[in-house]
Order: sequence, then structure tokens, then C-alpha cells
Amino acid sequence: MLYYNLTPIPSSHLFHISLSLVAKDSDLLLTLPNWTSGSYLIRDYAGRLRNLHTSHGTLTQLDKNHWTISNLVKGTTVTITWNAFAYSTGIHDAWLDDGRGFINPSALFIAPDNYAQTAIHVEFNAPEYEIYTTLVSSTTHHFLAPNYASLLDAPFTLIKRGTPSALIELQYQNIPHQIIISGQSVTLLDLDRIRNDFLAIISTTINFWGQVPFARYLFHLHLGAHLYGGLEHEASCVLQYDAVSLPGLHEDTAPDAYPDFLTLVSHEYFHAWLVKFLRPQAFLPYSLDRESHTHDLWVFEGFTSYYENLIPYRAGTINQEKFLYLLSQRFNRVREREGFNHESLASASFNAWVHLYKQTDDSPYAQTSYYGKGAQLAFMLDVALRHQSNNQQSLDTVLRNWFEEALTNHEHRGLADGTFLSKWIPQLLVERFISLTETSDSDLWYSTWTDTLAHLGFTEKAPQNTPLCQSLLGLFVDTSRDFITVRYTHSEGAAFQAGLFAKDKLVAFNGYQIKVTDFDRLISQARGTIAEIHFFREQVLRAAKLAIPLEPKSGCGSLTVSEPTPLGLNWLRTANQ
Repeated sequence: MLYYNLTPIPSSHLFHISLSLVAKDSDLLLTLPNWTSGSYLIRDYAGRLRNLHTSHGTLTQLDKNHWTISNLVKGTTVTITWNAFAYSTGIHDAWLDDGRGFINPSALFIAPDNYAQTAIHVEFNAPEYEIYTTLVSSTTHHFLAPNYASLLDAPFTLIKRGTPSALIELQYQNIPHQIIISGQSVTLLDLDRIRNDFLAIISTTINFWGQVPFARYLFHLHLGAHLYGGLEHEASCVLQYDAVSLPGLHEDTAPDAYPDFLTLVSHEYFHAWLVKFLRPQAFLPYSLDRESHTHDLWVFEGFTSYYENLIPYRAGTINQEKFLYLLSQRFNRVREREGFNHESLASASFNAWVHLYKQTDDSPYAQTSYYGKGAQLAFMLDVALRHQSNNQQSLDTVLRNWFEEALTNHEHRGLADGTFLSKWIPQLLVERFISLTETSDSDLWYSTWTDTLAHLGFTEKAPQNTPLCQSLLGLFVDTSRDFITVRYTHSEGAAFQAGLFAKDKLVAFNGYQIKVTDFDRLISQARGTIAEIHFFREQVLRAAKLAIPLEPKSGCGSLTVSEPTPLGLNWLRTANQ
């Protein structure tokens, strides 16, 4: 048994942690993860540790996240202590102040290397806090994990007594679920509506899969200004969202951003099946000490990004118009970047560590996201399966078949690298879809996209209210700062041809100061002319000549039901079961 004891020190934003164990040998190797499952970035958690000590033996640091204790006597009880700094709002890290605590276990729990299957006891010396986790509770503030991997997949939320929070409890098919809500405006929320919408998503997801891979489930939801994020775990997920985007207690209509929140909930909950239970073979088990590569994140994140919209629609929490809009937005956020046509899904997945998670100013030109592009592929594959089988098969049935097979034989949980299509998709479709995932053949992609819309009887409606700077100039900007700042300039657009690039701060157009409210108006007046634009780059004022086109280029549109085919009507009905 491994015994962990944690004492919060909120004034210093520290957790004091001790680990006690019986030495098996004269040497003991200690390790702290470098990353956390579900987020493919080396986070170097060891940088937050301090004051590492041992009660017996000689402690030596080997590298940034490995230590050895030598000169131990076998059978001796050894206690290792350390402090961990916890002041990160991230869903991947740890937080502690005088009202709330949060622990992603990868960020705090050092473990001995050869004790991976040893049972674990976790005790909190924190009587002033209520503690929420999916680990089994033996007594108050005492929790049990069957092994280290299970501990790492069970985050903790700590709420100091007297701090506003809300706990929502619900069940579906006798599976208990909890939602612990902390942060801003908790007491002002319409908790009944939130509960009902969560229950609708939960029940729809469980009905989709047929069975559940967990005994209970916990949503950790923290609310705050401008927060957004989600991270899946084995039987829980961590959610962060802007408090003003959730429905208030006395509001008849939910905020416009609330459907986006429901898609986030749907996305992370769906992951309990797809990426936690069913996962890449390279993640069985996770190797959190180093990068683990797979060509198949487009399956696990892309498909989930497709269903993040389908599930709330099927659950009745969003209507058809909003569903098609959100699905289109998911596709279009990646389609507007040139990298969509230059990087394959397999490459984007394999290089997630250095591409998606480490964006540079060149990324829009050369890279794509396996989330959005993978979601569009899932849509095309779903429709192709329905079309070739006369609606007898779909992506739903493929995923359910895999899940049912994995429940029967756990060896089938892991997906061998690059084999999803050849193993699970009818041979008639395999060659085309392998090309779509392993190459960047844009002609094949767009012909498949055209076929998909034709099978459904859908069209793409011209985008509404697209900023003229984007449609006329190929200029994508950030308006949240003091200056209008360039995010990206399309290489075929007037802005790029004039030399504008990411991080340029725009200050004047034809001699007039640029303001967010009138920038598009200035551009419109200058159609068909050569305009002068002034901008700062590296704090140096520069000028460029912009050739303003007369007519805007059409951008990515929204899916529209124009003349739906029987397949299209059936897809919509199935999407809204």
C-alpha cells in the first residue's frame, strides 16, 4: 500500500504532501509525470515542486522529474515529503486559495517506479474543506485507488466550507452522476435548467453507447470570467466556463453562448467512452514520462467533435438551426486556415505535441487541427456509410460495435496505429477514406464534401456578417486589445500581398485612426482603390499599400437544408432521435 497525506497551505498556495511506503529494495526510483492524459503537451510539473526530502536513505535527483533514494534497508517504512505550488487556473494543473482547491493528480503525485499496481490510500488533512472525487471514500477525507493510473485519472475539487458552491446529484439507469460547481455567480444560476440539460445529455449519450464503462461519474465545473476549457478523465471531467454564459435563476431565455457550453459538456462526457475506454494502443497504458505518438487522434478527438453537437441536438437541448450552425462553425474554424489543405489528419495527430499544442505564426499556413478537420471527416464518413448501406449502417453503429467488442474482450480497447478504417469500415469506402486521412489531397477532400452535401440535399449558405477585412482583404484580426492586431493574413489576400502579418498592430487607414467600430466602413469606402495602412511592428511604425478588391471572396458557409433527400431527412431525424 502507498499512503499519501496532503495538507493544504492556502496562504502560500501550496500543498504539503507526504508519501509513505515499505521499501522493497535498497534503491527506490521516484517519478512525477511530465504530461497529463488528454492534453498532448510536456508540462514539466516538476518545476512546481520544492523541498523534497526522505526519512531514510540518500536522495539524489537524476533529471527534472526523476529521483532515486539509495542505501535503504529492505522492509523499512520510508516517508518522502515535498511541497507543490498550486496557483494555476488551468484544467491540467493545480489550484489552491482560501476558498477553493483543485488537483489534477499528475501535477502533484510523485510515485515509486516499481509500485504501479500497488493499492493507494489518499488522506487529506483538511477538515475545513469538502472534497469531491470519483475515488472510493473509506471515511471522511480518506480515499482509495486500486493503482497509480487510477489515482492519476481522478481529479479532486476542494471547497472550503462557507464558500458558495453547488452540488447537483442525478441518476440515469442507476448510474449516479454529480456536478460540483464552484466559482462566480453559483448562487445566481438556474440550477434546475442546468440539471435537466445535463441529464438530457447524459441519458442520450448512455443510450447511444448502450452501456457505461464507469460505476459513477463526476463533473468538476468551475466558473469565472473568460474561462473556457475541458479535460476528460476515466470517470469524470474538468470543465471551465464563463459564468455569464450560463442561465440565471430568473431568466426565461438562456444566454447565446449557453449552447456552446452544452457542446463542451457533451464533448468531455463522450470521451469517457471514446479516448478513455476505447483509446489508441499507444495509450494502453499511458506513458506520462515522455511523449506518446499516434496517427489516430482524428478518430478520438475528431469524432468526438462531431458528436459534441449531435448529442445535444438529439437530447433536445438545442434546435435544428443552432445544431447546423454549431456544426458548421466547428468545420469552418479550420477550413479558413490554409493549413487545412496542406496537413493530413494523420500528420496533425502524430505531431500534436509540436503543432496543435505549440502554435506559431506560421501554423495557419502549414498545419491543421484534428478536432475540426476530424469532425468534418466524421460527418462525411457517417453520410457515406448511410448512403452505401441504404441507411442500415452509420458511424453510430461502427462505434457501438467497437465498444461492444471491447467490453467482451478488453484487448480490443486499444486501436493499433492507423488501423481504424481498415478494421471497422466497409471495404468499398476504405481506400477513399484512407486517402482522406493520410494525404492532403484537397481535390479528393472537396469532391467528397460535395458528394456528402448532395447525398443529403444540403447546401452551404453564404456566410452572414463576415467582416469585410476578412472577406475583402483576407485579414483576420483580434479586436480584444487596445490595437486591432493581426491574427493571420491569407496568402492570396490583399493584406498578405501588402506585407501585413501576424502581430502587426493596425493604427491608421488612409490617414484615419482605425477603430473597431468603423474599420469595415473605411474598407468598404475604399473598394477598388489603393489604400494606405499604417501599423506597428516591433514598436516601429510602418506603412503599406493595400489594393482593395471591389467584391469580397465567398467564405465557408453554414449547412443549410435546401431540398433534403430521403437520406438527408433520415439523417436529421436520426440526429434528433
